[in-house]
Amino acid sequence: GTLVGTSSTLSPSRFAKGNTIDLTVTPYDSTNLGAAASASTAIVADTPPVVTSVSLTPSTPTTNSVLTASATTTDADGDSVSLRYAWSVNGVLTGTSGSTLNGATYFERDDVVTVSVTPNDGERDGAAVTSSSVTVRNTAPTAPGVAITPSSPTPSDDLVCGVTSASTDVDGDSISYAFSWTKNGRAYTTTAATSWSGDTVAGVDVHGADVFVCSATATDGAGTSAAATSTVSTTCGSLAFNGSTTYINVPDAPDLDLRSAMTLSAWVDLARETSPSSAMPIFGKGRDTTNTYAWGLFAYRMSPQFDLYDGARNPYVDGTSLMSVGAWHHVVATYDGTSMRVYLDGVFQASVATSIDVGNQSSAVSIGKWPNSTVASSAYYFNGNMAHVMIFSSALSAVDIAGLSDGDVGAFVDRSDLVAYWPLDEGAGTTAYDRATGAHNGVITGGSWSRMCPI
Repeated sequence: GTLVGTSSTLSPSRFAKGNTIDLTVTPYDSTNLGAAASASTAIVADTPPVVTSVSLTPSTPTTNSVLTASATTTDADGDSVSLRYAWSVNGVLTGTSGSTLNGATYFERDDVVTVSVTPNDGERDGAAVTSSSVTVRNTAPTAPGVAITPSSPTPSDDLVCGVTSASTDVDGDSISYAFSWTKNGRAYTTTAATSWSGDTVAGVDVHGADVFVCSATATDGAGTSAAATSTVSTTCGSLAFNGSTTYINVPDAPDLDLRSAMTLSAWVDLARETSPSSAMPIFGKGRDTTNTYAWGLFAYRMSPQFDLYDGARNPYVDGTSLMSVGAWHHVVATYDGTSMRVYLDGVFQASVATSIDVGNQSSAVSIGKWPNSTVASSAYYFNGNMAHVMIFSSALSAVDIAGLSDGDVGAFVDRSDLVAYWPLDEGAGTTAYDRATGAHNGVITGGSWSRMCPI
């Protein structure tokens, strides 16, 4: 009964759902009014609600994702709007009506999911609106558990990165593993295979005080897991020679009878200054049962010295730099048939031209003392720590010697000219094991094991 307008149109703002609207029309000819006429009464009906947008999150679901539908609506009558949801997977209704859909139950990799949302204002439904589709993505495997064995390696041990707990894949895919390594903080790629490609580091590359990290990932062919890592540090050691009774005896063998080409290499840490009048033996080989060397490496007046002796001639060459007490030094001597050379800590020292064949030798290799000596005197024994004693049947180049001095012993262990290699890092027992061929193990007398190491 309230007048709400006097024009031929009525704005929606002047009425609401449920109102009755009466229209009376009175004609007018600019002078007089005619008889009024009334239209039938109209009742304002309900306007259905409208869904204006539908979205799904996450937009890149995986097999175990929970998809959530979010919808926005409007209602011209200001009514409260409720929503019904109809989920479809690959075009087939799931029968669920909530705003979420759990992938663990309803979908898997590569499925296509949509949701249709229908609004209702309490009186009538609005038009249903369907979301854009989302495709279920691959789920990467879980990270494996890994561990390097042995967990406390010693130099020359093979290292194997084993899978201690297998990865799982919710999509049911087959899983393979990939391994990468670092050695002392740098990428290490010269790997071998035990169970999986790249899971093994050969012992020739495992030295004292090395730190190896294995990183392992699992892949299902479409996705890769997070990396799992394992770290080990190699123990290292040396043999401490007391300067009066300690030595290593290596039995005579034909390939130890070096005559016209050789390289002698050792790491030494002198415990005292050498006598100005005598040479401290590092290692060498006797000619016969007397205490004379056929070839030998010495510390003389704190410098390296290399001697050859054929029973008459005794050419030798002295280094020019001094070693210090209480510090590790790398001492190398080479002979190529025409020249004797000595190196200290990778640096060439001096050379002497000579051509000598020291002849057949019938005595053992002595490490740490003069051959066949029975005198308990500091003049006949090495005093200090020693490690990584090596004998080659050829003269190494200056480049090779620099590599040895840098600690890259593993690069030389498989060389065909390596006759014997005693790391002296066993840490227990009375055997110095030959890690080259295994043919020249030595017997240790006296001495003590130390965890001091040069490389």
